[in-house]
Amino acid sequence: MASKFFSNLFGVVDDEPETADYYEDQQPAQQAPAPVPTPAPTRSNKVVSINNARVAPQPNSSSKIELVEPRVYGDGKEIVNHLLNGNAVIVNFDQMDAKVAFRIVEYMKGATYAISGKIERIDAEIFLCTPQNFEISGKLAPTLSSDGLDDRGDRY
Repeated sequence: MASKFFSNLFGVVDDEPETADYYEDQQPAQQAPAPVPTPAPTRSNKVVSINNARVAPQPNSSSKIELVEPRVYGDGKEIVNHLLNGNAVIVNFDQMDAKVAFRIVEYMKGATYAISGKIERIDAEIFLCTPQNFEISGKLAPTLSSDGLDDRGDRY
């Protein structure tokens, strides 16, 4: 019907009349067999829910304190692996550029937050990172806040 409207509008003459019985000669369509439901594809576990994420292991007799003196940004992965294995880590940034050290500290803060651990500044360039199963007693330096500033206002 729309084509007839446009044909008349533009002055095109249609020789073939439009009829309702245009499709009468054909056989009625047969019903196709009902589709067989296919099993839903299994989900791959490539994405891990936060609730299923790795949590710091429970305390055991083999807990260690690792000493790390990073030289490049890639050494931050080693620090985080120690934390994920349930070990505390003392990190000395004395031999590293301050900007790169800051990036590693941010990386360590994210990892300790993810495992409900703690990160504390021991000295100007020395930090202690502990998983959840470690308890730190005593206070040598202020704990880092979430904005990266300690109580003295130093940024690290």
